[in-house]
Amino acid sequence: GAPQLPLSRDMPAACYKVTTSPGKADSPPVPDDDIVPPGAAKLTLLKNTLLTPESMDYDRDIRHYEFQIKGTPVSYKTGDSLAIWPRNPVKLAEEFCAMMGFDAGQQLQVVPLE
Repeated sequence: GAPQLPLSRDMPAACYKVTTSPGKADSPPVPDDDIVPPGAAKLTLLKNTLLTPESMDYDRDIRHYEFQIKGTPVSYKTGDSLAIWPRNPVKLAEEFCAMMGFDAGQQLQVVPLE
């Protein structure tokens, strides 16, 4: 059956804290290169093709991506996996921060409480 309603509406204890580092939007406190893990390589996206139909109520967004790996240290074999660290366009990130009342130059770090 359906799950029971909680016995209390008390706010649960926080399990993380958020710290901030000051900076400027055009000069963030942490360079992009520090966000990408060691051993990772930045690649140029060549193709981004939607494979699922847009007109149907499909519960997944499945895509075909192609990256430029020629001239990079990256090799690929069928079955290899890929991790992506996306970067938002600066103008859109600044608009979002302004809308939410955030300082676009700050770095927010979410740290678990142990």
